Amino acid sequence: MRFLKAVLNEAGVDAGRRVAVNAERFAQIRELRSHTQQDLAAAIGVKPAVISHVEQGRNSLSVGRLVLAATLLDVPLSQLLYEPEAGPDSDLGRG
Repeated sequence: MRFLKAVLNEAGVDAGRRVAVNAERFAQIRELRSHTQQDLAAAIGVKPAVISHVEQGRNSLSVGRLVLAATLLDVPLSQLLYEPEAGPDSDLGRG
């Protein structure tokens, strides 16, 4: 995580900044990629309850942790972000 923070900071991005996550899409992608809340949480360094709360729309993630999640789930970061104009049929990323 330190390396990722350094890279993001070098690019002018605050790795600790919290961002709104598209909760429904986050859960759909996690399930499509056959990850449990527990293994995703362990991989990005949070408690499983955090993933549960993110998927319920009750919590957000830092940019750094969201980048890690997107990498693990093999989707572009944009697929996990809240996009009001995106409909339910939007592309879920790479297959």
